[in-house]
Amino acid sequence: MGLYGIIVFLLAIGYLVLLLMYVIGWKLCPSYTPPSDFKPKEKISVMIPARNEERYIEACVLSILNNNFPSDLYELIVINDFSEDHTKEILNKLVKTHRNLKVLHLEEILPEDLVLNSYKKYALNLAIEQASGKYILTSDADCLIPENWLIHFSYMFEELKANFVTAPVVFHDEHSVLEKFQTLDFMGMMCVTGASLHWKWAAMSNGANLGYPKSVFKKVNGFHGVDQKASGDDLLLMEKILKHTNNENIFFLKSKEAVVKTIPARSLNEFFNQRVRWASKSQVYQGWGIKFALAMVLLFNLLILFNFFAALFQIISWKVFLIPFVLKMIADFIFLGSISQYFSRTELLLYFFPAQVWHLLYICSVGIWGNIGSYEWKGRKVE
Repeated sequence: MGLYGIIVFLLAIGYLVLLLMYVIGWKLCPSYTPPSDFKPKEKISVMIPARNEERYIEACVLSILNNNFPSDLYELIVINDFSEDHTKEILNKLVKTHRNLKVLHLEEILPEDLVLNSYKKYALNLAIEQASGKYILTSDADCLIPENWLIHFSYMFEELKANFVTAPVVFHDEHSVLEKFQTLDFMGMMCVTGASLHWKWAAMSNGANLGYPKSVFKKVNGFHGVDQKASGDDLLLMEKILKHTNNENIFFLKSKEAVVKTIPARSLNEFFNQRVRWASKSQVYQGWGIKFALAMVLLFNLLILFNFFAALFQIISWKVFLIPFVLKMIADFIFLGSISQYFSRTELLLYFFPAQVWHLLYICSVGIWGNIGSYEWKGRKVE
């Protein structure tokens, strides 16, 4: 096999071990359910930034307002980020009939000549300043919130004294093969999130389903220091809170009653821009754990792709490509099979084998472009 082949083989074994540790970490990650006699006492403020979300914003707002939670103990603040569709009109209509809903329009607040790289972080900062709740929850405008969402977060804060809570997000309403692939891939990210927190390896979270005490947000000076990135209102803030609290009372809320549903990217271009936006955060990650995992996964996938073409042109033997690739498939199948079973989406494994090639290509392209290029999101080009 030669020295190069041995190196690739060892990297494949490392990849297999990493994914098995994620599976074990997920299974060991505890589940949380509020006891039947739990009564919330403190107010919660929910933040929803919205830009061009006319298709989803009403359903999102109503799913929060219909939560099983005392009406005097929560408020919903939606921040309209210069929407160019009918989002503003829909929100203005909803606010007239729901007293728990407050709407802010950035176009009425921001100076006309002010240009930002992260309008979302500015919107969240603005809303948090006006929030009357002791605890802050965030989600996205294209999400559907489960009816017991608020009570679960309230329990985590009031009984477990959480400094930061992140919870699962899954895709739904898939139609195309691309969208089904995204759902399978995204469930894997949830496994990585829960397992990483269990093993205390890395800060992982998703802004569509997380929360923190307002006092903690203030103590870490909010998004200051990480506001240069358009993305990162979740993970980069989490890293600051982890450092401030010395990793104390940081939770992954593993509960099927706390799972937020969102929409997959509907086109290849939208998908690529979304993943590049996520990957762009890696430049400013502080934790060594996440940097190591991301670097190893990217390097391993790049080598497999290189080995395929090297074998095709008879530069190396086919076994140098096939052995690591088969090990990757075994690791991925165990990994995705376990998490898809938890979310009751095992039918998505039918797409596993064609998804292997797609996964290889997208990891390599997004991993590189996310660190050197720009992307477009919600009609804005971001560097």
